[in-house]
Amino acid sequence: MGKKDILDVLAETADGAFALDRDARILLWNPAAERITGRAAAEVIGSPCCEVMQGRDLSGNTVCVPGCHIQAMSLRGALPASYDLLMLHASGKRLWLNISTILVHNDDGELNASVHLFRDVTSRRELAAHLKETLGQELRNVDAPPDRLEVLTPREREVLRLITRGLPATAIANRLSISRATVRNHTQNILSKLGVHSKLAAVAMANRHGLF
Repeated sequence: MGKKDILDVLAETADGAFALDRDARILLWNPAAERITGRAAAEVIGSPCCEVMQGRDLSGNTVCVPGCHIQAMSLRGALPASYDLLMLHASGKRLWLNISTILVHNDDGELNASVHLFRDVTSRRELAAHLKETLGQELRNVDAPPDRLEVLTPREREVLRLITRGLPATAIANRLSISRATVRNHTQNILSKLGVHSKLAAVAMANRHGLF
């Protein structure tokens, strides 16, 4: 399959795709790339990749620069591993892309073009950041002073004790002769009083401070 055939295929793929020549100028920017980034092909074709992407890595460092390591690897014939890149959508919102690279060589083994396929992973990245922040707070709360556990009522301590044993709400309700709704209310009160957001963190706090 020649370069033209490959570019024709990429024009139809559902993933975002752009192709670069040896000078890292954009040869192709498919419809999916337009949709994902909000940037029209007419605006980017012929432009240096680094000027269009202006990407940053996970630490916020600018990585899209002339002669970037991805282009340098491609010119050496080394296939870059897939990576996440932060860029700005045409509207200005942050956009995380996961990018994979395909190298297209001529019959002499020289690089004709590098093709980059990408997907929008913004939701995944934002969820990961949220979970990291939440988990960090959870872990800090687990190490909170033991006296925080003393604010629990005797019934709440009993519910927490059963939670630490791995009993589900129905089993706890049966054991204490209360309704599942009451168990849920006790559980929410426990989490609120302990300053945590999950039963797992509440159990960790109880075990850390020897509540049972």
